[in-house]
Amino acid sequence: MNYKKNRKNKNNQSGYYNLKEKNGKESYRIFNLIQECPYFAISEYEEYLSKYPNDIFVKCYYAYALVCAGEMEKAESIINDINKHYDVSFFKKRMLVNARIVLLVSTIKILVHRKEYQKVLELIENSTLEEDTEDDFRDVKFFCRNRLGIEQQLSFNSYFLSQIMNYNEKLFKYHIFNHINGLHDIEEEEHFLFSEDFLLKADDIISEVKNLILANKGECIYRGILTDYYYFRYDGCAFHEGISTNLFTVITLHDSLDLITMYPTNDYAGKKIIDISYARKDQAVLKKRNSQIEKFNRKYGL
Repeated sequence: MNYKKNRKNKNNQSGYYNLKEKNGKESYRIFNLIQECPYFAISEYEEYLSKYPNDIFVKCYYAYALVCAGEMEKAESIINDINKHYDVSFFKKRMLVNARIVLLVSTIKILVHRKEYQKVLELIENSTLEEDTEDDFRDVKFFCRNRLGIEQQLSFNSYFLSQIMNYNEKLFKYHIFNHINGLHDIEEEEHFLFSEDFLLKADDIISEVKNLILANKGECIYRGILTDYYYFRYDGCAFHEGISTNLFTVITLHDSLDLITMYPTNDYAGKKIIDISYARKDQAVLKKRNSQIEKFNRKYGL
């Protein structure tokens, strides 16, 4: 993530960014890069802010990167300092609406982490956001109301919302079936599929994943408002375009062992990887070849 490509004239005191770059696609790009690799982003921002300490746009994104990396107290100190010196009108006048939203998301994530759900609802209610932006917090509001005993709806069309409201591990296991080798066309680009070997050991792997999450609380990225991302290595766990890959992602409900989804990938640049390859044991080739769906349904009684 090299921000120096966006440097303005070296005599301009505002630093690497101009106002147009602080909105729209550029803000979205930076936001996603932070979520993918907050540790690297933190290093970049600290170097940048040592030269341009008054760049509020960068400070907002720096605070967000700290939250994603689990550095809550440091992030909160920066957020409090910004809120003390700059109000909503400051952000609007300088076309920094996206930075203000990032600041709001960072604050909400800190409050969710502390289980201060009533404060989350009040913050969203009083945030004066545009209507379409406020809709982005729908799941967060459902979740907080549920934890406060206000929202008790038992059925949801969304898999994610259903799981954060009424977690069901059996439903999670069925959900990851979408990433099993053979269910989808192996020729599809960007499609990773779990191997048969991985599926047959799913119960043991899931159990070990939970143990390792407990032992490695600081190794996750707090990417979503309600979710943590953990990154694992398990040799031969999946295929991509017919080529074996060794990496997979686990998403949990924040600060819990509730596994929301699990999928293979090969993009782990800048992330902390937990090696689980030792759990892999060779098995004899099955004499009877059932379909992938039959094997899964038999294993989990579906």
